Amino acid sequence: MTRLRSRLEENLGWVVLLALVVGCLVVLRPFVSALLWAVVLSFASWPIYRRLLRWLGNQRTLAAALMTLGMVLILLLPFLIVGLSLADNVREITLDRRGAARAPQVADQDAGRWGQGGGLLAKPGR
Repeated sequence: MTRLRSRLEENLGWVVLLALVVGCLVVLRPFVSALLWAVVLSFASWPIYRRLLRWLGNQRTLAAALMTLGMVLILLLPFLIVGLSLADNVREITLDRRGAARAPQVADQDAGRWGQGGGLLAKPGR
């Protein structure tokens, strides 16, 4: 009886462990892409980290902080530049649209002058 109970507890332990592993994988599934990128970037930047570590006199915390700051700048700087450029373009588009909204009023004023022989075409040298 003791042997049967021991065997049952062992099998139940494996089932619980398997359920725990499956649950962890389900939770981590959305982050697999980010984790793979982290592995690639860590592997690719390891020689730079080792060189920086040697240059800083084996100060691991400082080397890790500088590497982190460098990675953040390398990865986020292009997004910052694109964002600022996009903000400038939105401002220009907004100003153009405001100008286009006022354009019919200006055109009406110019149309009156054109009928009287005025306007850009009637004046040579412009």
